[in-house]
Amino acid sequence: MLNRLALSIWIVSFFENTCLLPVLGFNIPNAFLSTKIVNQNEQLKSRMFGAAQDTETMIGSEEQPLSDSTQKRMLGSQELLMLPRQYGPHLAKNDKPFPQMSHVSAVTLSSTPKIETLSQAIDEAMAAHPLLRCHIEGDGEPTKRIDLFQMVREGEPNPCTFVCPPFEESNLSSKNVLSIIDVDSDSREELKSSWTTNFAQNLDNGDWCDVSTGPLWKVQLHRLSSGGLDAPCALVFTFNHAISDQSSANMLIDHIVSNMASLEESGMVKKKANIQKVPISMEDSVLGMNNRFSDVQTDGFSLKTASYVAGKASEGLRN
Repeated sequence: MLNRLALSIWIVSFFENTCLLPVLGFNIPNAFLSTKIVNQNEQLKSRMFGAAQDTETMIGSEEQPLSDSTQKRMLGSQELLMLPRQYGPHLAKNDKPFPQMSHVSAVTLSSTPKIETLSQAIDEAMAAHPLLRCHIEGDGEPTKRIDLFQMVREGEPNPCTFVCPPFEESNLSSKNVLSIIDVDSDSREELKSSWTTNFAQNLDNGDWCDVSTGPLWKVQLHRLSSGGLDAPCALVFTFNHAISDQSSANMLIDHIVSNMASLEESGMVKKKANIQKVPISMEDSVLGMNNRFSDVQTDGFSLKTASYVAGKASEGLRN
């Protein structure tokens, strides 16, 4: 059924965080991607993956299978902006944290999958992509603040860190991600009204997930309660923007829909994606591995880095 679906992708990217490198001529999104899909295009593969580090096992080493170890990585500067920001002086006044930034994408399907099929498809994707099963540890507070407005920071003893256990050891699965919204109608217009309203609400909602426990994403299936499996449906994907960009959301949608098609055809996912490493941050892709803005002095900037920064700064003038 699903391998003959006519897919209508309805996509909005909110505060897009893809890193465009004009000097090197390729994109490096700070998010997850499916090897199963990427392997179809070697050029795409080369621009999506790089050496990542695991602070617990050092991912660069192949001595231990990736799926057997917990992967960790400090969040980059731009990823930190997407979290509920824990600004110490703000919290000291008993104010709430600044809300997280959400990234929402949706796909409409010409038929409705069985819940168990969709759940299995999501679980396979979560097993492949570490950031789909991660939570964040650390408060990110500096040792001290050294300016009048308490914005300049010195030291970071407990940095915000992605923690991604192996899927087999994780307490997160499709049960934590998937929810069902039954539309009490057989009308396509009512279905559209349901998921588009949900889409807009998710963009504006800054409190829908607890980053300290995860997951940092969710999927909502909108289906017609009287339509059956042959009726259309919609899937609304919502991410904390720290783990997603639009390219990755597109890949994940394709990954999950392909899984469902395979499950309905043969009862199994025939071509499972390879287990992935936690991808590097945009900051690491620009400044080099483990070279944070706070650590970089003048000699840490190359001509390419300066060209990139100047290009990004001029984008606002061109727009």
